[in-house]
Amino acid sequence: MDSDYAELRAAFPGESGHFWGVRERLGRTNSATGVRGPNQQPNTWPAASVGDHVAFSAHKKIFGIAEVVHRFEDESLARSLWGPPSDGRTFKYMLGLQDIYSVQVPVGGLLQAIGDGGDKDYVQEFRVLDDVKSAIAAEYLFIDEPLWAGTERWVDDSGPTDLPVTVQRRLEQRRLAEHVMAEARGTCALCHREFEDSFLVTAHIKQRSHCTNEERRDLAHVAMAACKLGCDAIYEAGLVGVTDGGRIVGSPLLSRTTTLTDYFSTYLENKRCTKWNGRTSRYFEWHMEAKFRRIVHIA
Repeated sequence: MDSDYAELRAAFPGESGHFWGVRERLGRTNSATGVRGPNQQPNTWPAASVGDHVAFSAHKKIFGIAEVVHRFEDESLARSLWGPPSDGRTFKYMLGLQDIYSVQVPVGGLLQAIGDGGDKDYVQEFRVLDDVKSAIAAEYLFIDEPLWAGTERWVDDSGPTDLPVTVQRRLEQRRLAEHVMAEARGTCALCHREFEDSFLVTAHIKQRSHCTNEERRDLAHVAMAACKLGCDAIYEAGLVGVTDGGRIVGSPLLSRTTTLTDYFSTYLENKRCTKWNGRTSRYFEWHMEAKFRRIVHIA
C-alpha cells in the first residue's frame, strides 16, 4: 500500500474515493469428481487502464458508469473494505473510480450491440472489451470524454493512431434535417436563441442508436434543432433534460464546473423546450430515464 499511497493521494485529493475490487477467476468443476480444476482464463483486470470507463449492472440493466483513475493490487485493503472472503479469494485487484453517474439501459441491448451473448441479458463477471467493442459500447452507453475532465489523454507513440470501423449511412438523416430545420426557423429549441442554420444541428431527442426503425422514421417528433454553441453538447451529454410540460432541468453534475453552471443559468434556466408536446414527450422521457446524469452511490 505504501508504494501506491502517493498515487492514491493524487487520484483522490479529497482523501476519500470509490473502489471496485476484482477476484481471481475459478476453474471449472468436474461434474463426475466434483473437483475444481485450475483456472484456464487469464485475469482481465490488468487490461484495464486509467481513463477507461466501467459499467455496473444489476437486474438485467446497466445502471451506472464510472471513470478509472487508479489501478493497483492490495489484499489488506480489500480485506479491510469487504471483509475476509469465504473462499479465500479477496477482491485485491482494485480500481479507483470517480465521476460515478447513472444510466438506465438493458444489458441485453449492449451485448447485442457488441455482438456478444446472443439473447443473453446479464453479465456475471468483470471483463474488458477490445477497441472495436469499446467504441460500440461507448456510443450505446452515452460515454464521451467528460466535459469536466481534468486529465489529459495520450496516444501511445508505438501504437496505431487510427481505428478501422464499418460505416453505416443514415438513410433518413437528410430528410430528418430538412424537416427539423424547416420547423425550427433558425431557433434553438432549448435556449430560444436565433442562429443561421449552419450553427444549428439536428439533435435526436432519443439517441438514434436506441431508436426502433419506426422511431427513426418519426421525422416530425424524434429530433429537434439545437445550437452548436452549447445546447447540443450539453443535452447530448445528459447534463440537461426536459420534463413534463417542456421544463428544462439541469443535472447535479453541472456543478462540477463553473462554466457549465453559468451556461445553464444564463441560457436554459426557467426555460421550456419548444419541441416538447404530446407526440415528443415519450422521447424526452426516455432521455430523462436513460441518459440524464444523476449521481449514483454504489455500495
